[in-house]
Amino acid sequence: MTLDKSSIIQSMLTELINTTPYVSWKEGESTLSQNPPFYCLWVPTVVEIRAAGCNCAGLVNLLQLSNGRPVPGVATGDFYAGGTDSWHTYLKEACLLEPFDNNRRYPPGALLLRRYRDPIDQGHMAIIYDDDQKLLHSYYGAGITIDRTVASSHEWRSEGYYEFVWPRADLLAFMRRQPSS
Repeated sequence: MTLDKSSIIQSMLTELINTTPYVSWKEGESTLSQNPPFYCLWVPTVVEIRAAGCNCAGLVNLLQLSNGRPVPGVATGDFYAGGTDSWHTYLKEACLLEPFDNNRRYPPGALLLRRYRDPIDQGHMAIIYDDDQKLLHSYYGAGITIDRTVASSHEWRSEGYYEFVWPRADLLAFMRRQPSS
């Protein structure tokens, strides 16, 4: 029996959760100069991802590429392709962003975004993981993980952390696909 692509992606994600360290972006370094920790160029093996680490945008980019979709900025050679600023610009220009509302429930696969401000506040990206509003993301001190609630990270700042949501991102579409017979 061969596994379909959806099963392979889901298995890869399961193997990365709680085993992959967070690696931050280094100021002045292009996201296109090497694949990790942004993973704008290709999806490597689980072993390679675990060894190199991953940041929040890298996790989103891995899912985007695994779903057969392009990473923002790669086609145009953007120095910061696939980073939080590139994602914010792409989603804003495409009119796909909505203001984040902590009282609203979002569908699994929705993308939460805090925009890039500077090398200290690089923004953040996270994905609604399930109907219980668990949150899949990668951050300092945890790496790739699933938090119990959106509030667990939205409350990182008293004024709230997330600013925008792409509710129809469907980054977890592969989890609903049924294997072909």
